[in-house]
Amino acid sequence: RLAILLAAAACAQATDPGPPPGPPLYVANNQTNSITIYAAAANGNAVPVGRIAGSNTGLNHPYGVALDVAGDVFVANQSTNAITIYAPGDTGNVAPVATIQGSNTGISLPEGIALDPAGRLYVANKTTNSITVFEPAVIGNVAPSRTIVGAATGLSAPYGVAVDNAGNIFVTNSAGNSVTVFAATAT
Repeated sequence: RLAILLAAAACAQATDPGPPPGPPLYVANNQTNSITIYAAAANGNAVPVGRIAGSNTGLNHPYGVALDVAGDVFVANQSTNAITIYAPGDTGNVAPVATIQGSNTGISLPEGIALDPAGRLYVANKTTNSITVFEPAVIGNVAPSRTIVGAATGLSAPYGVAVDNAGNIFVTNSAGNSVTVFAATAT
């Protein structure tokens, strides 16, 4: 009887599909002003499952892409100093559902973007050697809640930004060939 139970358990494990796949993979295509979307398990010469592109999208030299927990897609657009936001599942020539852009934002040649577990948006601004931080759900021409900037920061043409689960901020510097790390509350 034990052998039958073990065999049944082995069969159940063999057919278990495992954890569900993660969210789709989004790739910014700077030269074609598009975002290509791939299945979470894509590998090798994969065919995209979707694409955001066209005159309605507001994409203009997109560099960084980040997803929030709801699946909203945030894109850093270099030529317009804007962050465009798309709804989960958006494809085609769709308009963004929201935009962060304007003189109050401090966004200047954005390259990397990231979201922390609380939904704060971090933007690496290459020309001002700064990281601007925006609270969740802010849109339009809004000032950041805080900015990391100044000679003491070690930021030198920041290119990428990431935030861990503890809120620590990691920034790659393209001009300094370095990575700087800031505490979650850095300003």
